[in-house]
Formats: sequence, C-alpha cells, structure tokens
Amino acid sequence: MVNSSDSDKTAGRGGRAAKKTQVDVDGRRLELSNLEKIFYPKVKFTKAQVIDYYARIAPALLPHLKNRPVSLKRYPDGVTGSYFFEKQAPSHRPTWIETTPVESEDRRIDYCMINDLPALVWTSNLANLELHTFLHCAPKIEIPTMLAFDLDPGEGTDILLCAQVGLWIRDLLEELGIASFPKTSGSKGLQLYVPLNIPIDYDKTKAFAHALAERLESDHPDQIVSKMQKRLRIAKVFVDWSQNDEHKTTVTVYSLRAKDRPTVSTPVTWEEVELALRKKDPKQLVFEWHEVLERVEKNGDLFEPVLKLQQRLPSLKALAGARGGNVVGRSRTSQKSSERPDRTGRAPYKAHRAKRKLESTSEREAEQTTGKEVTVAVQENNVSPEVKISALRQLRPMLAKSADAAFNDPGWIFEIKLDGYRALALVDRDSVKLISRTGNELSAAYPAIVDDLVATNLTAVFDGEIAVLDESGVPRFALLQNYRTAHRGHLVYYVFDLLFLNGRDLRNQSLVERKEALRRILNGSEIVRYVEHVDGTGKAFFDLARDRGLEGIVAKKKSAAYFSGKRVDHWLKIKCRRVEEVIICGFTESRVNQNTLGALLAGVPEGAALRYAGLVGTGLNRTPGLITNLRKLVTGERPFQGAPKTDMPIRWVEPKLVCSVEFQEWTKDGILRGASFVSLRTDKTASEIA
Repeated sequence: MVNSSDSDKTAGRGGRAAKKTQVDVDGRRLELSNLEKIFYPKVKFTKAQVIDYYARIAPALLPHLKNRPVSLKRYPDGVTGSYFFEKQAPSHRPTWIETTPVESEDRRIDYCMINDLPALVWTSNLANLELHTFLHCAPKIEIPTMLAFDLDPGEGTDILLCAQVGLWIRDLLEELGIASFPKTSGSKGLQLYVPLNIPIDYDKTKAFAHALAERLESDHPDQIVSKMQKRLRIAKVFVDWSQNDEHKTTVTVYSLRAKDRPTVSTPVTWEEVELALRKKDPKQLVFEWHEVLERVEKNGDLFEPVLKLQQRLPSLKALAGARGGNVVGRSRTSQKSSERPDRTGRAPYKAHRAKRKLESTSEREAEQTTGKEVTVAVQENNVSPEVKISALRQLRPMLAKSADAAFNDPGWIFEIKLDGYRALALVDRDSVKLISRTGNELSAAYPAIVDDLVATNLTAVFDGEIAVLDESGVPRFALLQNYRTAHRGHLVYYVFDLLFLNGRDLRNQSLVERKEALRRILNGSEIVRYVEHVDGTGKAFFDLARDRGLEGIVAKKKSAAYFSGKRVDHWLKIKCRRVEEVIICGFTESRVNQNTLGALLAGVPEGAALRYAGLVGTGLNRTPGLITNLRKLVTGERPFQGAPKTDMPIRWVEPKLVCSVEFQEWTKDGILRGASFVSLRTDKTASEIA
C-alpha cells in the first residue's frame, strides 16, 4: 500500500529545484522526487506514472523478481536522455533493501533484489525504467530455474517472423514433451521461456538451447540464424540462445521498456501469437502499460506456470531425433472468431493445455460426436475376413463434384480440402499398399506413411490424402511434388474415410457411421491423422479456410454411402481460390533465356476436342525441370484450332500434362484472365479433366 504524506522543495540535479514527496509503502518511509518529470515525452508519461504502474502491477510482477539479482537500467532524464546500467547496489540504498553477492574472476558485485513493494517503488524512484534479471535465484546462482530464447528480428523483418519462429520452437518442444510460454520483449522481438524448476546447471541449459537454435537454423535457413553477427541477421530472426548464462540478464516480464511509448514486456498466449501471424498484424503483439494492467486484472498472471511448472530437459539425442513442429494438427488458430483472444489476452483455453487438430474449428463439434453408437465394432479377435485385402487392388476412390458456394445444412458435414495426392491405403497388418486415384502404387515413395499404417496393426482400407505441410502447417502441393528429393516440409497422410475393416465392407454404411468407426481406431500418429469436420456450418468453415490461405472445403452428406470410382453429388468441393485444372498444349521460351519458360498455352476439353483457354505467364518457376519435360513432348500438331498471338514462337506439345492455375475470371470468350501457374498435377491425366 502506498500513502502520500507531505512534500517540500529541495535542490535537485544541476541546482534545479526538485519536488520531493514523502510516502509510506507497506510500512516503509520513502522519499520520492521529481514526480512531475516527463519520462516519455511523446505521450507525456511522467515519473509519477512510472512508479504508479509498477506499484499496481506489483502483485503479478514481484513473484518473478523474488530472490533474483537485478541489474538496474536507469534513465534519469527519461527515454530521450542518456541511461546507465547499475549492477552494484547503490551505497545510499535503504538498509532494508536486500542484496546478494555474485563473484566474478576479478571482482564481487552486490546486486539488489526486489522482493517487496517498497523495494520496487524505491528502484522506480531511481528512474529504473527497465528491470533485467538473471535466470537463477539467490543463493543458488548456479542453478537456472528456466531456459530462455530471445527472438530478435534482423533488418528487414519484424515481430511477425519472430512469431513464426516462436511457433516452430513451441512445436519442437511440445514434441519432446516440454511446455513453453511466450512474452513480448516490449521492444521489437519475442521471447520464449521454458520453466524447469529442478536442479540443473547452466552448462546443460545452454548446450540444449544452442543445439535447438542450430537445429532450427538448419530446418529454416532462410528465416533463422543462430550466430550473433549482425551482418548475418538481415531478413532473418536471430535465435539468441546465449542468454542461458549465469552472467547474463534478460528483461523481466511486466517490465516497462524505454521506447517512444511506455510499452511493456507482456506475457501472451500462443493463440494470440498465431492470431497476429494470421492477421499479419504486428500491432497485435504490442502492449502499453494500461493494457497490461487490464489484462492482469481480468486474467491474472499468464506467466505464473513459469514459476511453478517442473520439467526436465530431454537429451540432445532426443532433440536431434525430433521431427519438428511444422504440423497442421498442432495449430490452435482454428477457433471461431468469437473465441479468439482479445487485447486482454482472454481465451477460452490456455495455450499449454491441449494439442488441437487443425481441421477442427471448435471444441463444440468434437463434443457433439460423443455418445453416438458406433454401428461398426472393431474386432479384436482373429475372425476370418469376409473380404481379402489382396482382392481390393483395383479399388478406386469416390470423387467429388464442384460447387460454387459454401452453404449451411444440418444434414451435411464439412472438412478441409487438402492439396495433395489422393490415395487409398490397403492395410493388412504388416502389409500396406498406397494406391493413387489412377491406380499407381505409391508405397515405395512414402515409407514413413507405410510404417505408421503397419503400426496400427489393422486390416482395413482407408481413403485419404497424402500432403506435405509448410512451416505454417498449410498443405503445399509444390512441397509434395519435391518431397522425395528435397525432404522439406512435414509429410502427413490425412484419413477421412474407412471403406473396409476386418474384412467387412462398410461402404453401404452412412458417412457419419464410417467416420466414427475411423476416429476410434486411429491411434494419434503424427503422420497418419484422422480428418476432423464441422457439423452443418459450412459458411463459417469456408470463411476460416479462406482466411488461413487453404484451398477450400469439402461438403459431405451425412447419410451417404460410398461409391467406389464414381463422381457423386453428395461430396462437393468448394474452393476458396479460383483454381482450374487445364491441359498444357504448348509453351514459349523466355526472350531473355531460352532455358526458361515464357508462357504456357492452356487447353480445356470441349466435347471430344480441346479448345484454347489462355496463356499462363506467371508462377512458372514453381516446378523445376518443367521446360525439360515439355521439350520431350514437342510435336508438330496443334491441339486446337486457332492460335493466340505471342511475342515468341509457340512450341506445341502432346496434350498429356495437367496443371493447376489460379485466375481472376473466365472472359465471355472462355479465356482465363490473369492465369498464374500453381502446380503440375502428376497425379492426374489429361483424360480425367472434365
């Protein structure tokens, strides 16, 4: 409690008159000076307001300062004046200010400790705007209670890339069973803390942090650097692992920062980090003093687990073997807009409490499926199968028709449309075949999927999609095409239907019955994943998919059976982007480099023939080697009547290759306007294009 008693005028710095105020703080008598001095000129934020902020935030802040040596960073003339660090406790300190000695090779430093409100107000009166503490507590200064990563954006980037890097670290740590907690630096970056609260030394925490930073740099060399030199940080984030040192301090949670405005190092939820990244809005991760007070009043201390949660660091070997976190299923950004955290940090769940599936847009849909009777029992005994899996090699998947717009209907469910290779999985205990929609076997290309399907120990036929996820957890077809050679991204087999189980043909069962049986038999693998859905609310689900940059959604009628090899109207694909699959009928070379494509000539079926559908002139570098493949198909025959005018000679090709293109609209003449190449569809033949 702070109570003001009286004030007078005395000589201040430089002979100026300084106003001093006597206050009682929890039974301690303090003299405060120059309370009217403006410390943040841009917003006229005074020294009195600085002290008031620290006094009001004290209940949340003091537990994080308790017994930690503090390095004072003093700004006697405010943020626009000079500052100095003060490690040695001032000689004029009150006798009740606690200190702790720290020995170095050449000297001893007695650091202040801010263990109560009077000490906090006293240091604030010294114009100590920023609080910088060690990762250990006295007297056990050789034992860090936490591990920290300071994510510092280099020139040309901002806190949004820090947010993405933070999510990669979070997911990698979660895979190792470790929870982490983010906070803003209050300046330009993001910081991530891993609570330990067990006996451990700095040698171990520093080695682990260094190894993790180098691992991330290896996984994401275009976005991350683990070395300190500033020349290496341009357009990248420096993952500063070196803070895990007994001689280094980091800015304390809830500390003010000496910027133009009184911003604060603020604990945030992972949902807030994801939301800022999705909205591409760095302001979502900037908080001033009054906002922080409101957040703490409404939600308490989001960083409290850092003080209490006990965790053991995994071995460096376990870290090296972890797959990493570029996983759709770990995203928490799929809640509806009404459930998103606001500027107070409120959210209907805590970031560290549960892993979520991307495809599920809310907890409610998952709860709605509980209690349903599953009409297909999973057989645990050795009943002879009615249908041999080996006899199903010629099975083909059911295909969806297209729809123009999303809709709401309680008789339908809605799933994410996945940008990958459609594949049936024929699983017979330790034998697995992955079959493409055209009948090609893909098993040898994706051994990791095969291994995880073998681990299910089932006899079943699954329908699903092979996809590769980018760093944001979004399926990218270009990554899938190059996965066998580049191994970039995270490979996943998304399973959305169950056709046979233990020899029983389930295709005549309703979709919801098949999906409920499927949900119960999959074992939560990181590679083989059950595809969640929402019930009835297609419009909101479509908006979410569009906002996240996904390809679209698929609407499926709940009561419908499965018709192998048929294209049906009770499965409807609804695309967020205007994407068309066209046949490549010719190409031109670049005027600058003949080994580079200038444009593709697209064709689409019209009756039994092809007609010209436009030029595709951008995005052509997304598939390396495409020009080489096209040159092998060069022919003297023109696939359609008429030819467009081009600035380079047209080389016609046999109409065999299919590609996806994005475009603005179809013209009245049936030409794609603004067409851009998306990907080569090696999984489809020209005869399949309708």
